[in-house]
Formats: sequence, C-alpha cells, structure tokens
Amino acid sequence: MKQLRFTQAAIRDVENAAEYYERQREGLGLQFYDRLEEAVGDIERNPEGFEVRFEGLRRCNLRQFPYGLWYKILLDNSR
Repeated sequence: MKQLRFTQAAIRDVENAAEYYERQREGLGLQFYDRLEEAVGDIERNPEGFEVRFEGLRRCNLRQFPYGLWYKILLDNSR
C-alpha cells in the first residue's frame, strides 16, 4: 500500500477548509475531515484507480464537499 505525504501548503488548505466549515455549522469541520480520511484511504488502496488529469497528477474528489486531493504516484524513495 502506498503512503500519502501532504505538502505544507496542502495541510494549511485542509485546516483552513475545516475551520471554515466548522464556522458554518458545528460538526461540519469534523465531517470534512472524515471525508478527507475516506479519500486518503481510497487513494492508498488503489493509487492508480483515479485518472491522470494533468502532467501525471491525479485527482480524488471528496464526497459531500467541493474539494479534491491532487496527487502524483512517485517511485520508491522519490520526493
């Protein structure tokens, strides 16, 4: 199973989105994190299961929210 690594920019984006949703409705930020975890699991189980969209980048859309995880499959020991 491939391990996902998030860039610092991606982590900030996720935190900002979760905070935004939590301000909209209590508990919605946690639902955002739940959908994010589902998407991460989907990618880890089947990294090639999502179509290449742009220069080797793939996108897995989050259920319920208008966000997606963009990712690239790297060779072992690559960054």
